[in-house]
Amino acid sequence: MKVKEDMELRAALLSDLKNKFARRGEIHLTHLIYCPRKAYYDLTAPQHYDDEQILRYSLGLAWQDRLTLPNPNRSFHVNGIWFTPDGYVESEEGIIPIEAKLTGAKTKPPEEMPHMLEQLKGYCALLGSKHGILVVLHVRGNYRDRKIELKTYRVEFDEEELEKTVEELVRRKEELERCLRENELPPASPQYDWECTNCYYAELCRATERIKNHEGER
Repeated sequence: MKVKEDMELRAALLSDLKNKFARRGEIHLTHLIYCPRKAYYDLTAPQHYDDEQILRYSLGLAWQDRLTLPNPNRSFHVNGIWFTPDGYVESEEGIIPIEAKLTGAKTKPPEEMPHMLEQLKGYCALLGSKHGILVVLHVRGNYRDRKIELKTYRVEFDEEELEKTVEELVRRKEELERCLRENELPPASPQYDWECTNCYYAELCRATERIKNHEGER
């Protein structure tokens, strides 16, 4: 038996996966809950995903596709912001959005994964719903026994925080629109300490900062 790695097939498969991540021209909720500079690059810079990023994103989407969620992948447009919950449930109070996440982080309560709750809260705020559902697959479990764990949560937000969330999302959207309109690069201001490490614009961002610092020294 002879086994030979087929690099041409690998390249073709990766190319097909990359084509599935075409740029979205509209401002989406996910542009507004992370670093504004990344959002600007997402909407203007040439796209470049390395192989690991493409495979990681594809794994997450494959997990979502295997779930049987009600009303999957319907897009909404509220206050000029697009967003697509992984599913939703209709109830007497309205639409209850569902967010499904796959993560390599060890199993921990959702309060220790605030980016997941912020995205769900954004859906709820824009839909006018106090309740949301979070589904999390921890592929490494607790790191000790490497047992995969599935966690599901029902989350209730209070009206005051939802109102503030809508105001803040609209403010960020308007600021991003202004930067796009005036070709002004927003500041690099990540919301979470891990963003720069995982950002595929990190090199471009660092180069931009070096140029700005050099010009400021003149």
